[in-house]
Amino acid sequence: MVDKVREMGVEQIAHVEKQFPFLDQRLPSDEVSQEERDQRLKRIEAIATGLDNIFPWCPIPIGIGSILGFIPFIGGAMGSILSLYQIRHTTLAIVTNVV
Repeated sequence: MVDKVREMGVEQIAHVEKQFPFLDQRLPSDEVSQEERDQRLKRIEAIATGLDNIFPWCPIPIGIGSILGFIPFIGGAMGSILSLYQIRHTTLAIVTNVV
């Protein structure tokens, strides 16, 4: 009985993978060069600066996140998306091994 259910499950998963090929995502390779890692860290820093303090001459830190916060609902969602984008890049930069 268990083997039949397992086989049916494997068949269903194979069917879903054929129907939706974009679900078969792979992580990027773990090995990157030092130059590529430095580029990723610069990108992360640029995103963080843009979200937190886009006007360096202003005494009050005003960034894209705070400006978007004035727009109800949409601003909060956009700020969250930008923050998640930054978290994704940070994760990719930390997880990789330098070759």
